[in-house]
Amino acid sequence: MKLKSYIYKYISLSMVYFSIPLFVFASSGQVNFYDFKTFVNFLIVSFFYPFMYIISSLIFIYFFLGVAKYIWHAGDMEKRKEGYMMLVHGVIAIAVSMSIWGIIYFLMSSFGF
Repeated sequence: MKLKSYIYKYISLSMVYFSIPLFVFASSGQVNFYDFKTFVNFLIVSFFYPFMYIISSLIFIYFFLGVAKYIWHAGDMEKRKEGYMMLVHGVIAIAVSMSIWGIIYFLMSSFGF
C-alpha cells in the first residue's frame, strides 16, 4: 500500500512539474494562440514530448533491468524466467512507444503541424 501512495505522489508531482510552463506562459504573454495550429503545437511540445521522453526512459530502464536480472541469476531458473519475461515486456513496450511516436509524427505531418 505504501508503494501505491508513493506512485501517486510522484505522478502528481510530475504532472504539476510539466504544467508549470502553462502557468508561466499564460502570465507572461509569451505564447499567443493566434490559431488552432499554434495551440496544438504548444500542447505537443510542452506536454507530449516530455511525457514520452520520461516514459521511453522508464521503458529502457525496465528493459535493462530485465537484461541484468537474466544475466545475474543465470543459475536460478525461476529468476531467469522473470528476467526473460521482463525482456519480452520491455521489447513490446519499446515497440508500442516507438509506434506512438510514429503515429504522432505522421499525424503532425499530415495536418501540417
